[in-house]
Amino acid sequence: MTMLRRRSDADLRSAIDHAASFNEFPRQQGSSHADHCGLNDERSGEPQKRRNQLRLLPPSAWTWQGAQLDMVEGIMGRGMFVLLYGASGSSKTLIGVDLGMHIAHGHSWHGRQTKPGFVVYLAPEGGHSVHLRLLAWAQNHGINLADDLPFRTIPMRIDLCHADEDVEAIIANIQAASEKLGPCCLIEVDTVSRALAGGDENGPRDMGAFVTRCDRLREATGASVLATHHTPKDGNLPRGHGSLMNAADVRLHAERVADGLFSLELAHLKDGKAGDILTFQLETVVVGANDEGNEVKGALVMPGETKPVGQAGRPRAGTLNARQSSLMQTLHAECLSTKRWTISFAEFSNLAVKSGAIDVDHPSKRQRVSDLRQQLAAKGLIAVDGCAETVTYLNTDLFAQG
Repeated sequence: MTMLRRRSDADLRSAIDHAASFNEFPRQQGSSHADHCGLNDERSGEPQKRRNQLRLLPPSAWTWQGAQLDMVEGIMGRGMFVLLYGASGSSKTLIGVDLGMHIAHGHSWHGRQTKPGFVVYLAPEGGHSVHLRLLAWAQNHGINLADDLPFRTIPMRIDLCHADEDVEAIIANIQAASEKLGPCCLIEVDTVSRALAGGDENGPRDMGAFVTRCDRLREATGASVLATHHTPKDGNLPRGHGSLMNAADVRLHAERVADGLFSLELAHLKDGKAGDILTFQLETVVVGANDEGNEVKGALVMPGETKPVGQAGRPRAGTLNARQSSLMQTLHAECLSTKRWTISFAEFSNLAVKSGAIDVDHPSKRQRVSDLRQQLAAKGLIAVDGCAETVTYLNTDLFAQG
């Protein structure tokens, strides 16, 4: 049987020139027929480049480095698509800012090592308000910002849905800045809805176009793209068409736990272990004064001192009296049984009675429950949300069983 040998580009050029010796191909003096046919033409550069990108890789070229979760240890690596999502008020933007600034500085994030690199923050939703948050972060961390910091923002509306003009302009600017700041490792898009520029987030065409342009950003820069998105009013999954969620290598779910306390669940890691929960506390710092002399404050998040049940946390309970201990044991058993760590005030009151900590017929029952609630909150065992009228059980070494 005759074996067919794959021809290289050099073989192909030689064959074309050989065939041309039997034909009348008009050409300029000094040029080859391969030039005439377009194989050496600059205009064919893009198809040839794409062909090289789509080359077939043999086993000798296979590597595991591209799947490493080492940009943020155990969470994400380079060249990935990451989805950070949560309801309004879940501090997802502050968490994204915090993550990006830690990577730009090469600081560990929640005890996880980071690989420093150039970060770009696209802020079509918050606009210049992202600068207030960045300044607050720097002020709180005692960092003097300078232009050699590898962190850049684009606080302008962008369209990553309907045309390629914006994505190509962003790529060109990133590549130019990379000459001074080094390779870009993370591009944050805040938010998906605003970057769709009026596109239909529920439709496969527009959401698919957004994902495709995020892929273009990743492929052209080698960076990961982190897209910040909302959840539906009564849901815990990313809003809109499922193609967005399904495209994500990493999914991070932000939630408001209680007043000033937020959690981030590592909901999905394509090449890692999901399920860990990080907690954040909201803080504000003064960044300056306005023309009227009033203080201007910016918000940021810091690692939380307590964590929802099921995760390792700091023991803060101290010594409990008999009523407090009885109630906490009952609350612990209830939460582990139902897998619900946040309950209503009414449910908390019923558990206080069930545990024997409060007499159901006590004339000051309501006040005694309220006092118990505040005592346990002060010890860091529960978080109280007065607005939502809920109690969240927080983890300590005394009661957490995993």
